[in-house]
Amino acid sequence: MADEAEQLYIKGADNVLTGLELFDRERLHFEAVFSWLSLKADESSAALLTSLVSAVYHTGLTLRFHPLQRSQWLKAQRKAATITNNREREGFALNGLGTAYVDLGDVRKAIEFYEMALVLYRECGDNRGECSTVGNIGVAYKELGNWPSAIEYYVQQLRIASEIGDRRSIGNAFANIGNALFHMGELGNAIQFHEKALVILRETGDRHGEGAVLGNLGVAYGSADEARKAIEVLECALAMDREIGDRRNEGTTIGNIGNAFFLSGDLRKALDCYEQQLLIARELADRSSEGRALLNSAIVFDQMDDRAQAICRAEAALLVLEAIEAPSANEVRNTLVKWRSHHPA
Repeated sequence: MADEAEQLYIKGADNVLTGLELFDRERLHFEAVFSWLSLKADESSAALLTSLVSAVYHTGLTLRFHPLQRSQWLKAQRKAATITNNREREGFALNGLGTAYVDLGDVRKAIEFYEMALVLYRECGDNRGECSTVGNIGVAYKELGNWPSAIEYYVQQLRIASEIGDRRSIGNAFANIGNALFHMGELGNAIQFHEKALVILRETGDRHGEGAVLGNLGVAYGSADEARKAIEVLECALAMDREIGDRRNEGTTIGNIGNAFFLSGDLRKALDCYEQQLLIARELADRSSEGRALLNSAIVFDQMDDRAQAICRAEAALLVLEAIEAPSANEVRNTLVKWRSHHPA
């Protein structure tokens, strides 16, 4: 049943919602089976457990599970894969654990898991697994603000995806490269890569990827001083996030809509968006998004001449950003020094 839901999701387009509806309907059964198998240590049960976890990759691990539940399932899969000596499934578990730890804000630990997964995938000759993992390592370096390393891994992802003819991974690689170019100040090239990614992901019916790329395009348009166009594209991304129940991307997109409202001068709407983003980020333990929401709301409060509240939010943001080694932490420290000098306690 889990595999049926997953295969429907992979077909794309309207099948995505059908697959997710099936997963949601049967989720309690999947979780009960997982709990039952987790208590066993025989090879047959271990093989079933590794298959179950892999069968909920998109529907459960990516879109429905909290990162803590995700890590629980993947740690159990890793243990079961060692019992059955299934190196590919062990690589799958390690790769997934890396993503769970990125989402929980422990990027250094995530990279350790990714590196272990990469070794296993290369030993097994699993090109698809290798392609996924190098892309994920790029995302981890992005979180640390190391854009040269990020783009190096994204280029590897694109090369492998092209060699094996994986259109969905090609689209994801284009989107990742677009993000890197955007943060390196190459706005025009970034938009071109996002537009190429959007064509491919729509062609493959990848609704999750399409929503993410629309969000990236919206951010790029906002940086190009096209706030109205940015909001329009981001609203489309938000509708797609909500349609498939992608709470993590929903929170990010709402925050980006807030940025567009801020650029247009509508501080009240911007602040409302940041408050919504903050609630979702804390619900999902999304530390990176929590830090961004706190920092952006601090900037809005400062613009509203509420320096005391701005300092309070910035201090909270700094705690989060320091914990996850976000590159923006130093900027927040400097801002706090300036604000405190004009607002003595």
